[in-house]
This record gives sequence, C-alpha cells and structure tokens, in this order.
Amino acid sequence: MMATYSGNLVAFLTVTKEKLPFSNIAGLVEQSSYKWGTHEGTVFETIFKTSTQPDNVKFWNGVVAYNKTNPSILSADPNVQIRLVMEGNYAYVGDRTQMELAMDNNCHLAMVLSDLLTMQFAIALPNKSPFTKIFLTSKMNAIFENGLLQKWKLEHWPKHGICDNIPRKESTPITLIDIHSSFYVVAFGVFIASSILIYECLKLRYQKKRLMQDKGKQTSHETDIVRMKSSLEDSIIY
Repeated sequence: MMATYSGNLVAFLTVTKEKLPFSNIAGLVEQSSYKWGTHEGTVFETIFKTSTQPDNVKFWNGVVAYNKTNPSILSADPNVQIRLVMEGNYAYVGDRTQMELAMDNNCHLAMVLSDLLTMQFAIALPNKSPFTKIFLTSKMNAIFENGLLQKWKLEHWPKHGICDNIPRKESTPITLIDIHSSFYVVAFGVFIASSILIYECLKLRYQKKRLMQDKGKQTSHETDIVRMKSSLEDSIIY
C-alpha cells in the first residue's frame, strides 16, 4: 500500500499531462475557440436535430451557423472530418470506431472519454436464413454482456500503428530534487497539524484551570454561607 501511494504521489507531482480544452458536448458548446461538425445523414445528425437538451440544441445551432461558411463540417467522409481536425480548432463528433482507427495512424489526434451515445451494431440476415438460429438475440446479448466482444477486439484490433514506432524519450530515474515539492507539502501539513495540536492542548489546559478556579470560588462561597448560618444560630441561642 505504501509503495502504491508513493508511486501515485510521485507520478502526480512529476508527470505533466496534456489537458484537453473540453471533455464533453457541454464543454464544447461553451467555449469559443473551436468549431464543430458531424456526419450528415447519420444518427448523430438526427440526435442533434431532434433533441431538446440545451447542450445538443446549442451544438446543432453551431453546426447550422458554421455550415454557411464551410459546408465540409457536415461531410459524410471521415477523411474530410479528420482533415478539418488536423487543420486546427475543430472538433468532430462521430463514430468511435472510425476515430480509433484514425488515431492509430495519426499521433496528433485526441479523443474525449465521454460518449454521446452507446451504439451496438447488428447483423442483417435474409428471411429464413440458416444463421438466424445462430445469431439469436439472446445469444448476441449474452456475448455482449459476458465481455466476449471486448476480448475479441483486443485480440484482433490493430495494435501497431505509426505512433508505436516513434522514438520516445528514455525515462530517467527520479531524484530527490525532482520531488522536493512533496517535502514542502508534507512539512506544511506537519506544521499545521502541530499548531492545531498545541492550540488544543493549551485550550484544554486553560479550561481545566478555569474549572478549578470556579470550583474554588463555589467552595469558598458555600463556606461563607455556612459560617453566616452558624453565627445566626448562635445569636438566636443567646
């Protein structure tokens, strides 16, 4: 556990991750640096056209506005969409499979993690096809739910793109100087914790002292009352 925590801490403090300008449709439509587009005549166009969600409405309004100056943003050719992305300041909303294939051959492309919708592909068969019994809906659902599709994808999906052949910077061992900022954080935390502990101890000591003083005053007051009562009784007797 200690090794895992230390490794995560070192990675967090020393590794710089490139942050994308947006992570979903909501972030895309709220910024003004990027334009966007999608496939014309596909389910994506239908979703944005008919949706009543505010983010989707803003997305489609942007497509309509951008299409007046650049009709290519609604091109059904994935290569055209990728070219627009490579030209800069353009976001393409489309099928994840096509994007993954494009990213396998282009190291300058990036894809956000959020999905607009989950799409499942189907196999079309003619009537009375002998394969109908093989590809029953229940069997296909079982294959999907058991993770076989993901397993087959890992086995047969292209694994060696041009990005794998690009020489990467050789990793260097991390020295004490590289993580000196973590010691500053730890020292600051220890200082704050020590200050709070000292304050609590002084406060507790003061409260105990105050309580003892209050008890002493109460005892003295009760003694005076007893004395006054005793003197009063003596006066009555005489």
